[in-house]
Amino acid sequence: MRLLEVPYRYLAVLVVVICIVGAYSVNNSVFDVGTMVAFGVVGFLMGKGGFPPAPMVLAMILGPQLERTLQQSLIAARGDLGIFFQRPISATLMALAVVMLLSPLLRQVLSRKFAPAAGPSC
Repeated sequence: MRLLEVPYRYLAVLVVVICIVGAYSVNNSVFDVGTMVAFGVVGFLMGKGGFPPAPMVLAMILGPQLERTLQQSLIAARGDLGIFFQRPISATLMALAVVMLLSPLLRQVLSRKFAPAAGPSC
């Protein structure tokens, strides 16, 4: 019997059991299993809502490292945010980040400005 011939109900139960055992075995904690279930529900709701789960996974993985690095940079600069704009590369990256954050707003403003005026139809 090939794997694709296994009925979905059996395969789904096997995957859930392996996930529960894996979550419990990391720290021998039922809390970890509850956390896994909660994030599974969040992922399911994100999928139903049309939101891609990949950015959230990246944020959860890279977030602590980003926070630690930001803290180290601010300690080295004695709290001065200007350190992120002193070098050309970092200033360029910060400017690109600002443009990307503001691009939906700019697109909306530009589409209203250049949209044809709604006049009476003939």
